[in-house]
Amino acid sequence: MVAVAAWRFVADTWFGAPSWNLAIDHRVDAPADEVEAWLVDVLSPVLPTLDAELDVLVHASYRPAFAALRRLGLGIDSVQLVGEVDRAFERLEDAPLPEGLRITAMSRDDLPAVNAMLERTFAEEPEHGWFCALPKFVAKQRRELEDAVQSADALQLVVRDAHGTAVGHLGASLDPTNPFWGPATSLGLCLEPSIRGRGVLRSLYRAFLAGLRDRGIRVFRGGTSRPAVMHLGHVMGRTLQGANFRRNAPFPPEHFASWLPAG
Repeated sequence: MVAVAAWRFVADTWFGAPSWNLAIDHRVDAPADEVEAWLVDVLSPVLPTLDAELDVLVHASYRPAFAALRRLGLGIDSVQLVGEVDRAFERLEDAPLPEGLRITAMSRDDLPAVNAMLERTFAEEPEHGWFCALPKFVAKQRRELEDAVQSADALQLVVRDAHGTAVGHLGASLDPTNPFWGPATSLGLCLEPSIRGRGVLRSLYRAFLAGLRDRGIRVFRGGTSRPAVMHLGHVMGRTLQGANFRRNAPFPPEHFASWLPAG
């Protein structure tokens, strides 16, 4: 067997909407043009029948699959980046926060402001998280943040303005026994428009990495389409794990040019 493509319908996905999950694999020694052509032939009649959301995460090493999905009209929704905590912390020089801002742990009192910021941001900017405003996802996110502020081991940071209001959030979903990565985490990030472009992100990431080091976490992972996060990914020495493909992706290929060739 040289290549395989498989798909299944998932009625209750983690992001709160029904979805078709598509999986692709092929031998690394198979000619790339043959794999690409085969995938196009196989998937061309299938994709129109998959009438729910389509979720396709393709590993960075499967470039023939990238090419085939692009030919089939799917676009890149986000890139998945992986970083080593110690390496990223060493490469990310400290930088002062703008006057009037500070970074602290999130408390229960911050939940209304953080929830409102997350829900408003992704309702207004769905291109950076198409599922983040879906009711089932929002409800799950609220429960997870409620649990996080009650855990002594959780890592949930907020940026506060001069009035003490949370205007930024960076949270970790810690997985200290991940069977593949070892101690690892995924993360979620959101900043109010008023503090973007002011050098906050570097300081926030550095505080986040320090917290991960204190907890023995070695790897951090996350998907993003935000230019500032992609830029800092290079600064921190993160690597490309893969890309998420979707129908009607909101970005042209050039949006991800710093991580992926546009062709």
